[in-house]
Amino acid sequence: MDDMLTIEELIAHCDRELHQVPRGSIFYREHESVKGYLKILKSYIDTRLTPKEVGSLKAEVERLHRENFWLTSEREPVPGWIAMVDKLPPEDGSYIVCTKLGAVCTAHFNVKTGRWGHSMYGVTHWMPLPKAPEKGR
Repeated sequence: MDDMLTIEELIAHCDRELHQVPRGSIFYREHESVKGYLKILKSYIDTRLTPKEVGSLKAEVERLHRENFWLTSEREPVPGWIAMVDKLPPEDGSYIVCTKLGAVCTAHFNVKTGRWGHSMYGVTHWMPLPKAPEKGR
């Protein structure tokens, strides 16, 4: 057991090895990956958490994520939302959209393709943008 290297020694060893192989080669990329994993392992060890504690924290993060999802998706419906299954936007242009994850943002609709731009995925509802504010107000 005494001949085992510490994480710091393994990281230093990877650094020395990286200087001996051609940059961009598969060996270089593999050494970089191993070094990255060792740094992640070191940061985990530095927390001094047990695997059970890490599992509990992970479960809590997942629970909070689910809770946040439901909180944001249970908003009051806004008058004017049009379901995609009921009607598509009539012309090319920008619209306010709501996705199946509950995100609300603007997106551009292309009538010809029937698709939303900018990698929009999962749009469930849309509505026209409001008119711009009056000048001087």
